[in-house]
Amino acid sequence: MIFRMELRFSWKSYLTWIFSILIFLGLFMAVYPAFEKESETFRAVVENIPAALLQGFGVDLNTIFSPLGFLSYLYGIIQLLLGLSGFLFGLRLIGREKIYRSMSFLFAKPVAWTKIFLEKMAVGLIAVLATNSSIYLLWLLFRQMMKLDGAGIEQMLATGLILQLFMLILGSFFAVVVKRLENPIGLASGVTMSLYIIHIIGRVTELKFLHQFSPFYYVDPVRQLSEGWSIRDNAILFGGALLLLGIAFVGYVKRDKEEI
Repeated sequence: MIFRMELRFSWKSYLTWIFSILIFLGLFMAVYPAFEKESETFRAVVENIPAALLQGFGVDLNTIFSPLGFLSYLYGIIQLLLGLSGFLFGLRLIGREKIYRSMSFLFAKPVAWTKIFLEKMAVGLIAVLATNSSIYLLWLLFRQMMKLDGAGIEQMLATGLILQLFMLILGSFFAVVVKRLENPIGLASGVTMSLYIIHIIGRVTELKFLHQFSPFYYVDPVRQLSEGWSIRDNAILFGGALLLLGIAFVGYVKRDKEEI
């Protein structure tokens, strides 16, 4: 019941996010052949940009003109969209009753809080899987059309799945701990951009420890392109997601004792 209701409420929003991300990715991938053809011209222009600025935006002159390097730079931007959408999915799913002041609706339902939480998170999981599956299918299409080498792409795309799943859970955590949700889009944008900016600051300054406080560091496609796939980084992010999920679950289930 809760699962179908949430899916009915949210499917249009999910499709909008999916198509927006696909259009953005598709447009940039479509211009790659021209970008590769004029690589020397672009290199001459980019080399005049300060190194710190290039580093902050994840531009590596040694790799960006290759298919994998170009996609790794582009996917860094896609990850920002995945992070924002994931956080917003979780925030709205778990915090819907706070946003619309309809908590009494849930209290009136003869359904356990555990079941409500799990069904809401199941809807979010479907949205995450649908988004990342669509991205992967689009990549397969472009790889076939442009005869691109796909080595390492699957691992890079997997980082987007891990990141969006983490942000989904982080959004759910915020939905539980924040008492009033007046502006979910503003909160999602603020938290996601703050985490992304922390990642950029860690890139371009000596404050490297800041990286540890941003999930974008652990799935940075440019860094993973140069250093390789890191099981440790993904394990840290996955472990953090499980911890936040546990806290959110306990907080959500307890609300029948605290708010009734």
